[in-house]
Amino acid sequence: MFLQVSLHVVIVFSFGEKVSLLHPFHEQFTSQSGATILQQFSFEQKKTKIAQLLEDMTGVMLASRTLRHGSVGQPETSQLLLVVSDGRGLFLEGVEAVKASVRKAREANVFIVFVIIDNPSNKVGTFIS
Repeated sequence: MFLQVSLHVVIVFSFGEKVSLLHPFHEQFTSQSGATILQQFSFEQKKTKIAQLLEDMTGVMLASRTLRHGSVGQPETSQLLLVVSDGRGLFLEGVEAVKASVRKAREANVFIVFVIIDNPSNKVGTFIS
């Protein structure tokens, strides 16, 4: 079996209580844009609305696929959603809402990788506690 992975489009958002676009898919991703994006991450928002993020990102990824491949799109095209979070308030919107959002993303061929970055010196309100 041969698997070809190609990276054509990079879209970057920050999220928490709200979702903000940091790098749109129509702009080329460069080392300079990467540095600019990293400077905008703060992990300062008090809430994590992961279900809303997944809903929004699934819609953005489907739109990106449609723009790249025409109005019908290519349903066999898979996309990767990499989420980096501190993991706080993961189920703020409810476990079922998060599960439903994950299911919708999966049905749209969006694969989710969820990476939790935790600060071990911050014992209060961390994902582990």
